[in-house]
Amino acid sequence: MKTVAEMTAAMQDALIQFLHTDLAVCATLAAVVETELGLDEQGALEAFTRAARGCETIQQLLQRVQDATKRLEIEAELNLLQAKLAGL
Repeated sequence: MKTVAEMTAAMQDALIQFLHTDLAVCATLAAVVETELGLDEQGALEAFTRAARGCETIQQLLQRVQDATKRLEIEAELNLLQAKLAGL
Protein backbone atom coordinates (compact mmCIF):
# COMPACT_ATOMS: atom_id res chain seq x y z
CA MET A 1 0.00 0.00 0.00
CA LYS A 2 1.28 3.48 -0.86
CA THR A 3 2.08 6.01 1.79
CA VAL A 4 0.46 9.43 1.88
CA ALA A 5 3.73 10.95 0.67
CA GLU A 6 3.84 8.57 -2.31
CA MET A 7 0.23 9.32 -3.22
CA THR A 8 0.86 13.06 -2.92
CA ALA A 9 3.92 12.78 -5.15
CA ALA A 10 1.94 10.76 -7.71
CA MET A 11 -0.84 13.36 -7.69
CA GLN A 12 1.70 16.15 -8.17
CA ASP A 13 3.27 14.29 -11.09
CA ALA A 14 -0.15 13.78 -12.67
CA LEU A 15 -1.04 17.45 -12.18
CA ILE A 16 2.21 18.61 -13.78
CA GLN A 17 1.73 16.22 -16.69
CA PHE A 18 -1.85 17.48 -17.14
CA LEU A 19 -0.71 21.11 -17.15
CA HIS A 20 1.97 20.41 -19.76
CA THR A 21 -0.56 18.55 -21.90
CA ASP A 22 -3.12 21.34 -21.56
CA LEU A 23 -0.45 23.89 -22.53
CA ALA A 24 0.29 21.86 -25.65
CA VAL A 25 -3.40 21.67 -26.54
CA CYS A 26 -3.80 25.42 -26.04
CA ALA A 27 -0.73 26.10 -28.20
CA THR A 28 -2.24 23.94 -30.93
CA LEU A 29 -5.51 25.85 -30.64
CA ALA A 30 -3.57 29.14 -30.97
CA ALA A 31 -2.01 27.79 -34.17
CA VAL A 32 -5.49 26.89 -35.41
CA VAL A 33 -6.60 30.47 -34.74
CA GLU A 34 -3.71 31.77 -36.85
CA THR A 35 -4.60 29.38 -39.67
CA GLU A 36 -8.33 30.06 -39.56
CA LEU A 37 -8.12 33.86 -39.44
CA GLY A 38 -9.39 35.15 -42.76
CA LEU A 39 -10.62 31.70 -43.79
CA ASP A 40 -13.17 30.73 -41.16
CA GLU A 41 -13.80 33.49 -38.65
CA GLN A 42 -16.21 31.34 -36.62
CA GLY A 43 -13.67 28.52 -36.42
CA ALA A 44 -10.99 30.98 -35.36
CA LEU A 45 -13.24 32.41 -32.66
CA GLU A 46 -14.12 28.96 -31.32
CA ALA A 47 -10.46 27.90 -31.20
CA PHE A 48 -9.51 31.18 -29.51
CA THR A 49 -12.25 30.76 -26.90
CA ARG A 50 -11.16 27.20 -26.13
CA ALA A 51 -7.51 28.26 -25.85
CA ALA A 52 -8.41 31.14 -23.53
CA ARG A 53 -10.49 28.82 -21.32
CA GLY A 54 -7.62 26.37 -21.23
CA CYS A 55 -5.26 29.12 -20.09
CA GLU A 56 -7.70 30.05 -17.31
CA THR A 57 -7.82 26.43 -16.16
CA ILE A 58 -4.03 26.20 -16.18
CA GLN A 59 -3.79 29.43 -14.18
CA GLN A 60 -6.19 28.09 -11.55
CA LEU A 61 -4.48 24.71 -11.23
CA LEU A 62 -0.99 26.16 -11.27
CA GLN A 63 -1.40 27.24 -7.65
CA ARG A 64 -1.57 23.57 -6.64
CA VAL A 65 1.92 22.74 -7.98
CA GLN A 66 4.15 22.38 -4.94
CA ASP A 67 7.52 22.34 -6.71
CA ALA A 68 8.41 26.02 -7.19
CA THR A 69 10.78 25.34 -10.09
CA LYS A 70 8.18 23.37 -12.03
CA ARG A 71 5.49 25.92 -11.20
CA LEU A 72 7.67 28.76 -12.54
CA GLU A 73 8.48 26.75 -15.68
CA ILE A 74 4.81 26.14 -16.42
CA GLU A 75 3.96 29.75 -15.56
CA ALA A 76 6.58 31.00 -18.03
CA GLU A 77 5.13 28.81 -20.79
CA LEU A 78 1.64 30.01 -19.90
CA ASN A 79 2.73 33.65 -20.06
CA LEU A 80 4.18 33.11 -23.55
CA LEU A 81 0.97 31.44 -24.69
CA GLN A 82 -1.19 34.20 -23.23
CA ALA A 83 0.96 36.81 -24.98
CA LYS A 84 0.54 34.95 -28.26
CA LEU A 85 -3.23 34.83 -27.79
CA ALA A 86 -3.32 38.53 -26.90
CA GLY A 87 -1.54 39.27 -30.18
CA LEU A 88 -4.10 37.45 -32.30
